[in-house]
Parts: sequence; C-alpha cells; structure tokens
Amino acid sequence: MRKLWVVVKREYMERVRTKWFLIATVFGPLLFGSLMILPAYFTNKGKASQDIARIRILDATGTELGKLIGNELAGGAMGDSSLTQVHSTAPAELASAESLATRDVIAKRLKGYLVLARMPLVGITARYAGTNATAMADMRRSHSCVAASSRCR
Repeated sequence: MRKLWVVVKREYMERVRTKWFLIATVFGPLLFGSLMILPAYFTNKGKASQDIARIRILDATGTELGKLIGNELAGGAMGDSSLTQVHSTAPAELASAESLATRDVIAKRLKGYLVLARMPLVGITARYAGTNATAMADMRRSHSCVAASSRCR
C-alpha cells in the first residue's frame, strides 16, 4: 500500500508542475463563473428601461406629432407625461436645440432625445440619441411609439 501512495504522490506532483495545470486552475473557475454571470447580464441589458420616457422630443415638424409620441412613451392617457419634455422648434433652430439636448444627456439630466424633422421628398424622419441607444428593448418600444403616433396624425 505504501508503494501505491508513493506512485500517486509522484504522478500528482508531475501534473501540478505543468503550466497547463496552472492555467486550468486559474482560468477554469473564471470561465465557469463567466458562464453563469454573462447570461444574467445580457438578459438584464435586454429589458426595457423603467425611465424610457425621460427624454426630450425636439419636434420640428410643425404638427402635434411630438406630443402624441410623448403621451405614447409615458404610457398613454393614464401615464406620467411629466417625464417627457416636448419642445416644438423651428427647423433653423434644430441644431442648437440638439446640441443643448446632447449636453443634458452627457450631464445625465436626460436619458436621450428624439429629433423629429420634416425632410423634403422624404416626409418626417426621426432619429434618437442617448445613453440607452444600444438597448434593443428601449429602441423597439420607442420605434413602436413613433409608428403608433404617426398613424394617429
């Protein structure tokens, strides 16, 4: 029995001394930990924000489209429409209003801003910029609100 333990000890020490054992010992738990944490992180990232309505809508269309989109984002007639700021601007003032909104997003006073502009030959275009511009659930919700409100006009 004593000879068996000597052989087991020698084989174990030979395995421990290799660089692959060290790599597997360090990176194995990191790999399995990331396999548990990353799916939860990406699932949380895919959820819609609670404050998607905390945006500024710059409406240069000359219609009430910005107010309709603001109501839709806030949850309809029963939602909290105080979160969404709707600013009707002239097309000439749109660039300065957009730079002001960008500063507010950088200062984290706003989640983002939606620009509604009337383009010749194209109709009304909408573009969004903000901190949650990569959140797919937020973009789906805002796109559906813009589509629903433009049908209401």
